[in-house]
Amino acid sequence: MGDIFNVFDLNSSKINQTGVASVGYPQICLRTNRTAKRTNLDDVIKTADNIANKYPGDKAKSAFAVLSSLSELFGGGSFGHAWLIIFHSDKPGDYSSYSYHDGYGYVHNGDTGAGGHTNDTASRGFAYQHVKKINPEMIQALEKVIIPTLNGISTAIGASFGVQPASGRTGVYTATTNCSWFAGNVWNAVTNETVIFTQKFVGKEHANKWGVDALYLINEIADPGMIAESIKGGVGA
Repeated sequence: MGDIFNVFDLNSSKINQTGVASVGYPQICLRTNRTAKRTNLDDVIKTADNIANKYPGDKAKSAFAVLSSLSELFGGGSFGHAWLIIFHSDKPGDYSSYSYHDGYGYVHNGDTGAGGHTNDTASRGFAYQHVKKINPEMIQALEKVIIPTLNGISTAIGASFGVQPASGRTGVYTATTNCSWFAGNVWNAVTNETVIFTQKFVGKEHANKWGVDALYLINEIADPGMIAESIKGGVGA
């Protein structure tokens, strides 16, 4: 993917392992380690164009190469991450975590096993966070209704890209159903707030060149930089 991995500004300088006591408990916390600067999608598009140019006339190979590279970019760590934590109390360790990760899809409380390369813990550093108190009943709705619904949507979108859930996992991580897509949708559904987590992306302008028909239906991309811009003045930021 070249130098594009070097264009994203990350900041993991803040640590908070028990939430914001003044908000009250339980509380939901949206975090990101991206600085408040949206991704320059022109750089991403240029990189994808260069990959597609390697496979003239071979739609299948072009699509596979482009989608694989974009998933690597968005899910490789250098792009930044967004994740959710519910702090049940101010007791250290009394929390639940939720996110999406490349290769796994939905990850709850780090359930990727000893070899899993994910980190959504309360001890992970972040640049910005936004915190809101929620009712205990909403936690059940989040886990039993909201997240399963999003997992179903991401699975359908993944299928349109030719990607299936990993063995034993639910939900599909793609460049369009990435960690910011998951975190932003869950936050807005739970809190009734409107955190802006996407920026415009006219997929139909790239569908033919990249060999990805599903892009005709895509008009936005979730971006941790957009989340950072949206919550930089939030509670607990």
